[in-house]
Amino acid sequence: MPSINNFLNAFSNGLPGMKDYRHASRLYLDDNYKLLPKQKFLFHVVFDIDNSIPIRRFTNNERLELNMLVKTADLPKYNMNVEEKQQYNKKTYVATRISYEPINITFHDDHADTVNAFWKAYYEYNISDSLTVNPSVAGFNTQGNMYDEKPNVTQYGMDNAQQEKEPFLKNIQIFTLHKQRFTSFTLVNPVIGSWSHDNLDQADGQGIMQNNMQVFYETVLYGAGRVKNDIPGFATIH
Repeated sequence: MPSINNFLNAFSNGLPGMKDYRHASRLYLDDNYKLLPKQKFLFHVVFDIDNSIPIRRFTNNERLELNMLVKTADLPKYNMNVEEKQQYNKKTYVATRISYEPINITFHDDHADTVNAFWKAYYEYNISDSLTVNPSVAGFNTQGNMYDEKPNVTQYGMDNAQQEKEPFLKNIQIFTLHKQRFTSFTLVNPVIGSWSHDNLDQADGQGIMQNNMQVFYETVLYGAGRVKNDIPGFATIH
């Protein structure tokens, strides 16, 4: 008598009609879990700060702790600008440019103010307002009219001579971890596009505070390797 597989063969486009129920499980378990999906919570982020900047020098432990206070991080996103062309009445598509979409990184707002110190240093290095209206700086201006006669006050907003120097952030590396190995994404020449502190709420007895920033970057470098040797500062302290 024909088997059930032969009977179902006509309905499966030439493939066997029935399969081993362990097939899906073996897909992820075979070859030492080679095809197992990566887990979202296994990651590490490294901020390469130019510590020669005099605004705020971070200790080695502070730099390592900042990396570990990342709560969530987006991976790079790309958008290809594709144009439709006609080739002798045949459609074809041509990519004309690539756009690197900004990503979002969320930090825990820690008691030691490590994350706030990072933002404060970046802010004071790039924005003149942070010093122009600072009472500790000679000639500060808090008047509504910026043209009032005040000594030494000539710069506002992004008009900051320090921008001609090295950038505060050299790069940001995001590592996804799996089976004692990593895949890395290096954001080249990152710039903070927006920063937001959290909201406060007396009725929220369980919420924890966080800071959010949006990062723009020029390009992405990919890498891979072993966690033990090649991730800066991973599992070094705490």
